[in-house]
Amino acid sequence: MNKINTNYIKVILITLVVCGILLLCKILNVHILNPAMDIRSDNFDYQSFATNLSDQAPALVPHDVSESCANYVVSNVKEYSLNIGEQLAKDSRYSNDDKYYIVQVIAEWIFHKSVDLCHSDIPEKYWNDGLQEVSTEIFSTLEETKSKHTEGAEELNKVEETVNKTFNNYIDNLAKQGRISKESAQHTKTLSNIDDYSGLQNEQ
Repeated sequence: MNKINTNYIKVILITLVVCGILLLCKILNVHILNPAMDIRSDNFDYQSFATNLSDQAPALVPHDVSESCANYVVSNVKEYSLNIGEQLAKDSRYSNDDKYYIVQVIAEWIFHKSVDLCHSDIPEKYWNDGLQEVSTEIFSTLEETKSKHTEGAEELNKVEETVNKTFNNYIDNLAKQGRISKESAQHTKTLSNIDDYSGLQNEQ
């Protein structure tokens, strides 16, 4: 059986405890403990990591999402994980453990906000730009928290604040520009797949 680096396990366990309502944390809890996925500190295999995330995402897309939207969500998990992984592969500031962590956090939030957009009546042509802004701002926030050695709940709370602020600002700007109605903007800002999932978990 392949041995998984203990420091990486520590990072993931902290994330799972603090971030239990995050849908893809549940995926990772199952998958990282699978010896078929050998994640080591000396090997940042972001391509395999992205594939493992996206492969398990389809079963966790809400049932009320259309097939085309479900494919969009899963594709985003893979695409954003690969893109940020490729960027991090060239970045010497972070350990490989931190790189996996950053990919994970961005993938989780892209999943949730993609689902929120699928539940909205925002025209699809505006979705990608909004998600790109969310991804960019998450990365900037994690750059800051890592530089200040902020970890655990404090770090994840900062990320969540960033996601909500960035997403809502993007939606508000669409309304101000007359691209969507104020009613559509207000409705979209009330959507929260992560909270919906948390509620389901609490009921079980």
